[in-house]
Amino acid sequence: MTRTTMPANKSTSSATHRTYSFGEFTLDLDRGALLKAGADIKLRPKSFEMLSYLVERHGLLVAKNELLDALWGRTVVSEDAVNQCVTDIRRAIDDQSQTKLRTIPRRGYIFHLPVTASDPPSRTMFASRWLRWGLVTALVLVLGVATILLGLRDRAVKVPAATAMQSIAVLPFANRSANEEDVFFVDGLHDDLLTYISKIGSIKTISRTSVMQYRDTNKTIPQIAEELGVATIMEGGVQRAGDTIRINVELIDATTDEHLWAEIYDRQLTAAGIFAIQSEIATAVAEALRATLSLDERQRLATIPTENLPALEAYFLGKQSMEKRTTVALAEAVDYFDEAAALDADFALAYVGLADTYRLQAGYAGFPSDEMDAKGQTAVDRALQLNPLLGEAHTSLANLKIRSGDYEGAEAAFKRALELNPNYAPAYQWFGKFLGSRVRRPADALALSRKAVALDPLSPIIRNDYAEVLDAAGRFDDALAQYKKAIEIDSAFAVAHSWIGSIYWYARGRGDEAIPWYKKSFSLDPGTPSNPYRLGRVYLDLGDERQAQYWIDRSMELGPERGSPNLYMARLHLYRDEKNRALEYMRKVLMINARSYTSLAHLRDHDLKAGRYAEARARYEQSYPALLNEDEPRIDGSNYRAAIGLALVLSNTNEQVRADMLLDRSLTFIHTIPRLGRRGYRLSDVQIYAQRGKKEEALAALRQAIDQGWRTSWWYYLEHDLNLESIRHEPEFQAMVKEIEADMAEQLARVREWEANGELLPTPESLE
Repeated sequence: MTRTTMPANKSTSSATHRTYSFGEFTLDLDRGALLKAGADIKLRPKSFEMLSYLVERHGLLVAKNELLDALWGRTVVSEDAVNQCVTDIRRAIDDQSQTKLRTIPRRGYIFHLPVTASDPPSRTMFASRWLRWGLVTALVLVLGVATILLGLRDRAVKVPAATAMQSIAVLPFANRSANEEDVFFVDGLHDDLLTYISKIGSIKTISRTSVMQYRDTNKTIPQIAEELGVATIMEGGVQRAGDTIRINVELIDATTDEHLWAEIYDRQLTAAGIFAIQSEIATAVAEALRATLSLDERQRLATIPTENLPALEAYFLGKQSMEKRTTVALAEAVDYFDEAAALDADFALAYVGLADTYRLQAGYAGFPSDEMDAKGQTAVDRALQLNPLLGEAHTSLANLKIRSGDYEGAEAAFKRALELNPNYAPAYQWFGKFLGSRVRRPADALALSRKAVALDPLSPIIRNDYAEVLDAAGRFDDALAQYKKAIEIDSAFAVAHSWIGSIYWYARGRGDEAIPWYKKSFSLDPGTPSNPYRLGRVYLDLGDERQAQYWIDRSMELGPERGSPNLYMARLHLYRDEKNRALEYMRKVLMINARSYTSLAHLRDHDLKAGRYAEARARYEQSYPALLNEDEPRIDGSNYRAAIGLALVLSNTNEQVRADMLLDRSLTFIHTIPRLGRRGYRLSDVQIYAQRGKKEEALAALRQAIDQGWRTSWWYYLEHDLNLESIRHEPEFQAMVKEIEADMAEQLARVREWEANGELLPTPESLE
């Protein structure tokens, strides 16, 4: 979404009044003050700006996106920044009932009080304003003329100004062999050539996924260049016959559609011959684009990854399978990479392929994380032993360090990867995702993700992961648009369908709208346990126990040793009040993942009710030792939920000082992230206030969460979570429970109507 930057210290309205009165309050824009009976009311600057904006539009619906645009401009903030300001305003104007500043769920806010405006501007102010607008008008005219001139210039050269840099897209090579089965080999060779050129840091190189969209295209070279944002295009063909190979290539200037150079390479069909051709082509591209090759780059271009042709062919097939991201394709990728490594034990890239595929299998296929990480670490270690200057291997190492909790090591490994291969799109992709979801540096994360998209604009997985970074930053509308863009690129891309479902559920509280997306994702990739347990979770929250049972059972069949299926099986038993069975599954989850804060919370509540405080404390110490043993434990996205849960235990073991410290630091941290979304903090502030006995603040935070759309696992938190015990019997709390129950019943009725009339994928036969 494009935003217009507004002044940060003034009302964004052009209204002529500078003072507004409503009820007992006066809003003085010139002084920047909110007054009640003549006395100043404290209000943070950004909250004052928002109040001014809303008051000037009293009686009108103001959307969240409008507030973000008007008050923050291009600064990257989440919707939670709006929520915090709204909370400040309500506190300042005594609006605990939320009738003065009304929330319109999932839409925005209305300032609902009658407002009286006064104090028209003086002549001096009027003149000053005209002078200011005159200057602005002149500036707009100048910029307009400049824009027209730039537009004319761009139209003349047909390539955007941003592509004036040294940049290239290598279109898919034509298979000119008699054997159609050679297509995979040609595609693999094309991919490998891209890898060679991408090692030249001064040349922007578009990645394979994006250029493959132009196979057999009727588009012109200038059209393709404009869509991909490059100044040059390479075309070519490959022919192999017997023990010889011929590769012909030509480099085209996209601005004139004229050839810069063309060459035919004939070699013996060996791995060494192929890599020699690729090195020569990459060097020729650098010379044609006047790129300076460093000594390190020349050495990397001269490196031969393998001299074993069958190993190279197996590696090509492995990469092509890994890109599909389905459970079946990932299993095929492992087999191909294993074959490549068996044929050439010194082929470093084969081990990189194995490491990356093992990691993806843990996420997509539900394989045990510890086992996959151990196998991945062995493969990465071998790759780096063989070639410590392989950027792809450092990227794989970074991902393993993330999983082990070594965030500093992960960042260092990503940076080293980009030094070695500055055009490696997956490094930008995964680095950005790491900073967005784990370290919570949204501006850096978005910059890296945009770079990945620029290098591979038509890759569905890169587009998807960019959406995940937006999602983690609380920019849900923008994230939704990018997820849908990934599906436009590849309609069978299952992952994006699933994450769209999660936007509707985690960010908007719409289980009815999430279910069709989860079902579609499951139909596209039925081998993953993720979508079945997501469906089971939503159906359970909507109150359809039979559907929940079906989908959770399905998830357990696909991933019996994975944490999430077992977690939701435990939730299902708890929903049925089968507490002992729930505890069995929670203990199993903790064995699978010792840092499962959800399992710790379940088991903690069971122990606290029985007075087993020491046992509960010991369990947290085993899973999160730093929270108990370090004097200044760091609270971040990986442990703040556990810290809040541990604080409840410590309040029962006479360790209130540490409990308060953990709660203080957790509250500070959650204010840096959005409330909603898969990475959101949801009810963490409610838990903190309730633990401290601050009932009004806890109820107000719960009200805010419900109004914004929080519904995920609502029945568990509102009925079972001991953190909320101090407010559970309050009439306001009970009223909010009934409100959610009614909403869930309405959503479930809508789902059943869709299933009945065929708008939704059919109900399993066993449930009909």
